[in-house]
Formats: sequence, structure tokens, C-alpha cells
Amino acid sequence: MSEFTNINSTCTKNAAKKYLMTAEQVAALVPCSVSYVNKIRQGVRVDNSPKAKLVREIDLITYEGTNKLIEAVKKIVKL
Repeated sequence: MSEFTNINSTCTKNAAKKYLMTAEQVAALVPCSVSYVNKIRQGVRVDNSPKAKLVREIDLITYEGTNKLIEAVKKIVKL
């Protein structure tokens, strides 16, 4: 988890951004309630519990992974 050193501030600063996974999908993976995922994403609930960290990590990984995939496709297609 050393890659995610500043994951708390990343999540709360980007509360209005669009997420790649729905709150329902993230809640099913964690497992936790949809309401809990929404509160973490909105910055209403900021804690360092394992579930809160996992919610933030899932959002960060899906965001960064998508960006890396787009870059790889651009190299292949040479856009």
C-alpha cells in the first residue's frame, strides 16, 4: 500500500469526479453498504479503517488503470 500514500486527500478532493465503478459495485467488492461507499467518496466519512482504505484504493486503481490502458492503446494505434 505504499503506492497509495496520500489516498485520503485524493479521495476527498475529487469528491465530485465521475467514478468508473458504481457505489454498488465497490460495495460488493469491499464488502460494505452503498451508503458507506458514497460517504467515503463525498468526504463525509474520513476514517482509516480497512474498509475505507479499500474503497479509496479501488477508486484509485480503476482510475489509474484506465489511464494506463488508454496510453497503451494510443501507442498501439499511434494516435
